[in-house]
Amino acid sequence: MFSTKKYSRYLEDQFDRQYYGARLKLKKFDTDEFQSLHSKIYPPFIDSSQEAHLVSCVEVRDLSFHYNPFNPILKSITIDVPRGKIYALLGASGCGKTTLLRMILGTLKPMSGTIKVFNETPGTKESNVPGSGVGYMPQDLALFMSFTVKETLTFYGHLYGMPIDMINYRIDHLVDLLNLPKKNRLVSQLSGGQQRRVSLAVTMIHMPPLLILDEPTVGVDSLLRLRIWNYLEDICRDRGTTVIITTHYTEEARNSFRVGFIDSGVVLAEDNPQRLLYKYNCDSLEDVFLELCLEKAKSNNIEIENEEKKNSNQIDGQEINNTINCKPIKEKNQLKLQNQIIIEEDTDRDDLVNNGDIKSDPNNNNNNNTDRCQIDDDGDQYSKSKKLSIEKIDDLESKLKLKQQQFSSPISMGFRAANNHHYLNTRRITALLEKNFILFKRNPSSIILLNLIPVLQMTLFCITFNRNPENIPIAVVNDENRTHSLSNLFIENIDSKALKIKPYSNVEDAIKSVQTLHTHSVLTFQANFSRNFRRRFLKPESVTDKVIESSKIGFYPDTTHAVFHLYIYQHILEAFERFIKAIGVSMGYNPKYFGSPVDLMEPIYGRMDLKYFEFVAPGMIIALVHGMSMLMGSFSVVSERHSGYLERGMVAGIKASEILLSHLIFFIVPVFTQVVLCLFLTFYIFGNHSVGSLWEIFFITFITSVQGLVFGLTLSVICPTELASLLAVFILEAPFIFTSGVLWPLSSLPESVQKACLWNPITLPIQSTHYIMFRGWTLANIQVLFGLGTCLAYISIVLSIGFITFEIFK
Repeated sequence: MFSTKKYSRYLEDQFDRQYYGARLKLKKFDTDEFQSLHSKIYPPFIDSSQEAHLVSCVEVRDLSFHYNPFNPILKSITIDVPRGKIYALLGASGCGKTTLLRMILGTLKPMSGTIKVFNETPGTKESNVPGSGVGYMPQDLALFMSFTVKETLTFYGHLYGMPIDMINYRIDHLVDLLNLPKKNRLVSQLSGGQQRRVSLAVTMIHMPPLLILDEPTVGVDSLLRLRIWNYLEDICRDRGTTVIITTHYTEEARNSFRVGFIDSGVVLAEDNPQRLLYKYNCDSLEDVFLELCLEKAKSNNIEIENEEKKNSNQIDGQEINNTINCKPIKEKNQLKLQNQIIIEEDTDRDDLVNNGDIKSDPNNNNNNNTDRCQIDDDGDQYSKSKKLSIEKIDDLESKLKLKQQQFSSPISMGFRAANNHHYLNTRRITALLEKNFILFKRNPSSIILLNLIPVLQMTLFCITFNRNPENIPIAVVNDENRTHSLSNLFIENIDSKALKIKPYSNVEDAIKSVQTLHTHSVLTFQANFSRNFRRRFLKPESVTDKVIESSKIGFYPDTTHAVFHLYIYQHILEAFERFIKAIGVSMGYNPKYFGSPVDLMEPIYGRMDLKYFEFVAPGMIIALVHGMSMLMGSFSVVSERHSGYLERGMVAGIKASEILLSHLIFFIVPVFTQVVLCLFLTFYIFGNHSVGSLWEIFFITFITSVQGLVFGLTLSVICPTELASLLAVFILEAPFIFTSGVLWPLSSLPESVQKACLWNPITLPIQSTHYIMFRGWTLANIQVLFGLGTCLAYISIVLSIGFITFEIFK
């Protein structure tokens, strides 16, 4: 009878197969080509009882991790990676493989569970992970494109503390092994496959006891893949190196000792690949993965059905018994294994594998393909490649124990890398400084811009602010027609260099010239100005209001341009003072009689002809070098993080303090150059004056520039992208300039705002520079020391914030 329930279950199974088959999309390895290179040799079965004596290299127990509690990435994962073996990690994209690797490397901390690497927790001094105890090849290239192949490998060799002779030897060996191009070729000139091989060479340069390779053979031809796998097997066998590898080529993983399947943050299975193929009666690991995913889906469906059946005990008066009958898979096989034990027909596969009835060659002490079994053309039986006596087996077992003792230390390599876990290591700092130098040397445009931009900015500032306004046009209406009139005398006393006189015949035309932007002010003289002006002095008792009005000089200003208005009005007053003195002399009076009662004495500080440029110069110099230094430092760390260099360097053992300190030391040179160029232009090219010592001005300016560099480095640590860091610089620098008294005195602000502005990191340094330039004070003065102390305090505080933030969120 047709069963609707069974048909529905059949449809669900078909849907699950299509769904998981489409979702996994695992790239099938080019099996024919690869296996032809292997001469159709497959790894033998490994009896589970033979694995009991293996020593664990990486132990993960009940590991969980999430960024969002409602969307966990890893869910109680447990895996065991034996020492001296190859462990393959398979799973679809986004299943949590890379996250698991990062936690093994110690760059991520688990939410729960434990991780042990060499019986130690990653990140501790004893584990040497991160550090020289591990080699990590990330999924991205994470290579310096401006480096040559040799410079790249040498840089990482220095990070690991290798002597130069060993570095050169390893470079030659890896170039030959991985078929790399010439050592003096730039990485940017290599193809994608060659770049991945360079990345793999970086991972293996220091011969670590643990290799973690995230898809190392992507974009690599089959022959080179075979060489890489053979090399991995050799170092596992000869040096006891442990390899954890992820790959999209599922058939490639058949050569590993153990394989783990991960889906949606859960380990579906972890076992020897041949045993998994035998257990699930599959021809490929891709099919095994699909079967595991289907089992997971079915178990989830059964759990849902059980929950539903708990809520309903009867349907149509009948009780439903939730029973699931699983029939074991049986197959007629005739297997001939390494120990010449033959398993006859009608054997239960699950019982055979689980009970350990399938024996394996104990000589397989590294990986599956040490002593391989050949498969006949029909694929129905495994034949033994060579016979081993009982004595030889015992001898191999003793050698295996000796080798495990030999490689029980985390460091198993031809040299012993420096295991320095201090926060500052001169060897690593020197390597980082060399790296920065090579990057800048290969990018000359950045060197030019770093020096050209401040020179251009300072030049434009000096050109535009160094001179007072000149030749300001003003309209003059003189109704007196006499040549020797007092109005003409007044006009002659106007500074012709500052104000340009444009005569007009009437007031209407003069005002219209201001409206049409031809002039900026209007000056008028009435027809009887000279007679009535003299009358005010000669016959003051007969002066009437009409006489006073007719003897006035009319001034019609345009106050929309505040600078022009102030300068015109100032020059008009100065012209009037010269004019009245000239009249006094012509009338026989003492010239001082008509002078101002306020006597301007010798200035205590400064001079009488001080320009606005000289007032603004100290603030502009400080603000310019501070902003340029902040901009320069803001791209340092964030660019390395975005390109993947930072993660790879951290795995190599670089500390956050070393990264920041190396950038700080390196950028001090361009900062020094910028300060020298700015001061040279200001004081020697454009002739600005300084009463105090230029050396003290240079010292305060340089320290302020270093403070800006520290601000930029900290922003580079905090900001997630280069754009965010750039915006942060502009957002901070604008308030710094406006609230520091650069363009206008802070005394114009309310008292509470003035006190707040003192917290501006460049306010007090600007005041100190101002005191040195115009008052001649020295660093011995307490007011000058306030500015210097502020810079040093901000450097210490902000740099500490950068260190702490980097350590927490690295």
